[in-house]
Amino acid sequence: MKNKRKQSGVSIIPAMAFRNLLRNRQRTLLSGSTIALVALVVCLIFALEEGAVSDMKNNVINDVTGNIRIRNEKYSENERIQPLRFFIPETESLSRQIEEIDGVTGTEQRITAAASIYKDDKIETAVMTGVSYGRTRLFTNRSTSFIEGNSSDIGKGQKTAVITQTLSDALNLHAGDKFTFFTRTAAGGSNGATLTVTAVVHLGDTDFNSMRCFMDWRGLSGFLRMDGNASEIFVYTRENMSDAESAGVVRNIQSLYKNSSAHTPLEVLPWKKTGSIYALFDLIDTVYFFIAVVFFLLASTVIFNTTMMSVLERRKEIGTLMSLGMDKYSIFGMILLEICMTAGVSALAGCAAGAAIITVWHTHGYNMYAAGGSAVGGMNLSAWIYPSLAFFRYVMVFATGVCIAAAACTVPARQAMKVEPAEALRTEN
Repeated sequence: MKNKRKQSGVSIIPAMAFRNLLRNRQRTLLSGSTIALVALVVCLIFALEEGAVSDMKNNVINDVTGNIRIRNEKYSENERIQPLRFFIPETESLSRQIEEIDGVTGTEQRITAAASIYKDDKIETAVMTGVSYGRTRLFTNRSTSFIEGNSSDIGKGQKTAVITQTLSDALNLHAGDKFTFFTRTAAGGSNGATLTVTAVVHLGDTDFNSMRCFMDWRGLSGFLRMDGNASEIFVYTRENMSDAESAGVVRNIQSLYKNSSAHTPLEVLPWKKTGSIYALFDLIDTVYFFIAVVFFLLASTVIFNTTMMSVLERRKEIGTLMSLGMDKYSIFGMILLEICMTAGVSALAGCAAGAAIITVWHTHGYNMYAAGGSAVGGMNLSAWIYPSLAFFRYVMVFATGVCIAAAACTVPARQAMKVEPAEALRTEN
């Protein structure tokens, strides 16, 4: 009989918890709206962070390293002075062999050199970048815009160039204009040439929007006396390749070069190992998670207060339930269930609202530079990013909201367990 009574008491706890929530709608609405608002804000913050990190990763892979970067080891050791003499021997032959490796989708050759650009008695220092037209992803970024000319104009001849809007403004250069550049060669001498501007661009990867000029890498290699070779080879692999598969491609590239006639030691690295920026991405995720926790902790103070007030106002009711046979653990469970129901529904509503806003946000994009994004130069961030949020992030926001709300209300719930039935029945409330 006692077990049946206990089971009956447990079975009515959800119904009583639901009734209590409806009985005091204002307090329930206050607690619920707080959790919903925080869930919404956290989803938007996570979406902005995820969009920015995804954008930076794509830009690093597409524009800076490829999925795998190949260099002369001595070039990396002396990178700050751009040692052009440490190029990759047999660049084109090696590139063709690499493209035959399973999992490789393409390669790009790249050269970077400092140069002085001259036009109408004005001289500016700029960066000459040799790229593989038709292969480079610099001009296909979603945020890239052609100020003058268009994508079909680039790469027509080795003595043509694409310049950034910054360089165009500095020297008053426009499509069709000619300019002369001078640069130090790999042999230690100097050389120059006159180029024709075919297009003026504002690149999606804003780190490349400084004083830069782009031209065909073979033409630049010839001017720099690099014997038709490049400083770097970017290797692009199929999407979603695992780290283990990427390591296998690295080994295959290394074995290719060891079996060739050239004996210059090469540095072959997956993009994650080319610098510290990948570690920064992991740090950003951790920082934003703690920001979300702080937001929910602040919201939990509201729930804590409303729950404590509810317990104090319901002392007589709690005492009556105890006198009718409901044990203190059932009372604890009932109050905790009330909070979990409120937090669960509210967090779900906040996540749903966040998903709707993020869907629209992802379609139209977010102008980082209009919001002060220029302060994060050097991180390969695009001017426009497109916020998005993976499903597991919504689950994490929902679970975090419910768990923190429940944890915050254990104190009021335990307070209810301490109510003495006889004393509570003598109170007014």
